[in-house]
Amino acid sequence: MQNLMQNPVYTFFSATNDDGARFLLHFGGAFSIGENAKKQSITVYASGNTVYIANTSGNVLKGDVYVYNTMGQTILQQKLTGENQMKITLNASIGYYLVKVVTNENAYSTKVFVK
Repeated sequence: MQNLMQNPVYTFFSATNDDGARFLLHFGGAFSIGENAKKQSITVYASGNTVYIANTSGNVLKGDVYVYNTMGQTILQQKLTGENQMKITLNASIGYYLVKVVTNENAYSTKVFVK
């Protein structure tokens, strides 16, 4: 066992015929997601070629929204409207896109399918 919080350097040697699954990673402590994880207040989904963003807490949306294609290219970047809901019509090909919403408090990312 190697606790990377206490000793952040781990050195090992390997050969080309070593089993690729020889390591078992354990995530826990302050970085784990447990029952006390904060519920996200931003919901993002798509219907057709429209992306919907809503703040389920009822607060206004302040910040920026970015839409990326599967190659990581930014296809849209704009300010949030200042309301608690927003819809964006994409002029994009059918496929999966990553939507990132960045507010002063947090960043939310989700994958959507646009048709």
